[in-house]
Amino acid sequence: MIISKSGETIEVLSLYQIIINNFSNLFNFKKDVLVITEKKNSHLYRICREKNFKFLEHDSKIGGRFSCFSETGLMPLKLAGLNTSYIKDLSDKTFHQIINNNKYLFSDNVSSLFNIIKKAKYKCHVVLSYQESLKYLIQWYRQLWSESLGKKGKGIHLMPALGSVDQHSQLQIWLDGPDNIFYTIILPKRRSSNFILKDRNKLIPSYLNNMKVGDILNTMGKSIYNELVKANRPVRLIYLDDDGLYPTIKLMSFLMLEVAMLGKLDGINPFDQPAVEKSKLSTKKLLNKNE
Repeated sequence: MIISKSGETIEVLSLYQIIINNFSNLFNFKKDVLVITEKKNSHLYRICREKNFKFLEHDSKIGGRFSCFSETGLMPLKLAGLNTSYIKDLSDKTFHQIINNNKYLFSDNVSSLFNIIKKAKYKCHVVLSYQESLKYLIQWYRQLWSESLGKKGKGIHLMPALGSVDQHSQLQIWLDGPDNIFYTIILPKRRSSNFILKDRNKLIPSYLNNMKVGDILNTMGKSIYNELVKANRPVRLIYLDDDGLYPTIKLMSFLMLEVAMLGKLDGINPFDQPAVEKSKLSTKKLLNKNE
């Protein structure tokens, strides 16, 4: 599967050429390759037509970072064997519940975040997850936040963090450093894998005996939340029902709407990325000098 909204993404075109040059004997390209891109005169679309690859049109109105529940995100999930109809329905349902019923206290979250963002002293938003499987979701959230809200001299940097690793490396500055950061902590209420510590030889502290590892991680997260509150640092705590796929879909839906609304409140278009486009053009100009 080859995906590029514009059809001109340098990394995608480069990887395509690497595969063609080195691994073409492993694929039946006409049978196995699906291209998702806009239907316009781009390099990728021309390759698709010339090679007679299967083609699925990318919706021109949906930017890459907001395309998780479009064909761009759902088609790979479908090929991986997931129930994409349910995923799309769940996302749509979550959007409607948030917009129409203020599900998950959406308006309160947006209002609080916007008030924080408008205070000039805050420079960074740390998102700390105690669910390791959310590592790449938080990296996507960083792109969603940064490309949508960082415009016209406005915006706040987003820093992904993973508990408990990053609490050991950064907690000191979070609690006792400059007061210019606000925080989001994410905890799952239940975990699919949750080892129990059985100390038959009485070697570890008694408070750890018979504890579940997931409960220990959540206790760390709640403890950091409490300490940040005591230090008067702005922080919110998000609980997910469990560490499975469906609470993650609800969270992604919530975050997309939240970022879009913050952009509108701040008087910017959250759906474009003009500075990124300038950088892409500059890169291509420099690469053209190598011809």
